[in-house]
Amino acid sequence: LYFTLVAIAIFILPALIIGTCYAVIVVIIWRKSILRFDASSNPSYKSKHHGDPN
Repeated sequence: LYFTLVAIAIFILPALIIGTCYAVIVVIIWRKSILRFDASSNPSYKSKHHGDPN
């Protein structure tokens, strides 16, 4: 029982905390990259980069 509690306190809980933080960071970066590189819905991007005069 002692070994199990120590293993949970030293290894498993910090790993879960770090994994959760990493997942949140990845999701935030992923969402912002979708907004930044979504050129199909941005008409000003099309007009600047595809020669469309409108």
